[in-house]
Amino acid sequence: MKTFRYTGENLSGVVGGSITAPSQKQAKAELRKNGVKPTRISRETTSSPKAFWALLSLLKVLLEQKISLSDALVISSQQSNKHLAGLSNNILVRLNEGADFHSILKAKFPDIDSTTLNLLQIGAATAGLGLAVDILLKERSLKKKLEQDIIKAVAYPAFVLLFSIVALIVVFDSVLPEFSQIIDEKNQTFVQGLILGGAGKGYSTFLLIFWSTIVISLSGMAVSRIALIRTWISDCLDRTPGLRSFFRKRSAEKFIGALSLGLSLKADLALSVELAISSVSNSTHYKRLRKTNELLLNGVTFSSAMKETAIFDPMFIAQIEVGERTSTLSQTMQNMNSSLIQAKQHKAAIVSQIVGPFAIVVLGVIIFLVAYIIITPMMSLQNSIG
Repeated sequence: MKTFRYTGENLSGVVGGSITAPSQKQAKAELRKNGVKPTRISRETTSSPKAFWALLSLLKVLLEQKISLSDALVISSQQSNKHLAGLSNNILVRLNEGADFHSILKAKFPDIDSTTLNLLQIGAATAGLGLAVDILLKERSLKKKLEQDIIKAVAYPAFVLLFSIVALIVVFDSVLPEFSQIIDEKNQTFVQGLILGGAGKGYSTFLLIFWSTIVISLSGMAVSRIALIRTWISDCLDRTPGLRSFFRKRSAEKFIGALSLGLSLKADLALSVELAISSVSNSTHYKRLRKTNELLLNGVTFSSAMKETAIFDPMFIAQIEVGERTSTLSQTMQNMNSSLIQAKQHKAAIVSQIVGPFAIVVLGVIIFLVAYIIITPMMSLQNSIG
């Protein structure tokens, strides 16, 4: 669904506002059906995720002063950053027209995941919008730190790989062609023949691999958008040993993270579970988790419902069961989420410590390979001369 801004006329006079519809044509038809003759209609302008988080950071500071959302937007619309000022003013106008904050953000920031927006909606209805904003910003800060740790761990090996590829291309395209012309094929070993067979093909081979990777990746992305195929892929991954445990753990981590955020905002268990289910992207796991609320309504305990999904580690189930029995489920889920984040940070730290020496070993292997590629033709040439 798309959001459109309109001005028009009805029996009361000139009116304006916003309407959601699949297309502009259908939006006009809906307005006429409601007795409004549209004179101007246009697609609601959208903003980037970067602007969303910048706006939340600004609202966090203002909401901490115990002022209303409308007053916070008024102050925000008067600040020096023109983009944020215009964005705040636009949201304020929509609020005054009667739209709710969640719907406005959903239309303004289509690239923001629904879980984040739903958390804001739950926070505004329960513990307060200020607390919801604060929790989301802290969660994002932790995720950014983890991403930075991963990037640091990958940056050095990526540089080594790039250097190695360039070195191999130069050797295969500049050095080996000269040797291949003067060395007798009869005096070559199998390995020498294999290496010299790639003479002059380094850059073309690289381009072939590069574009093939891009085509396969884009094709995979296009195919994965088809719901039936995406479901089939998810089912296959869930039946494959090794991959099954990896993807189940990934879904479990997303679910626990969203559930802990929902409970920390003082939402009831059913609403928090609904929010957590929406955060899971794996269609196979999503279907299993959809049955959770039905089980809860039938009197099944939360830990038993989680066990029925066959997604969660037995240790997680045991912790959830203890949290239920001691009436500390919210705190238990928050502790579990914190432990998962710390575990990821620990793994990133270990990887960063291992990757450096591993990259040096890889570079050594590449240097040896380059030296071998150059030396073996020279030895063949010497044998042929001798």
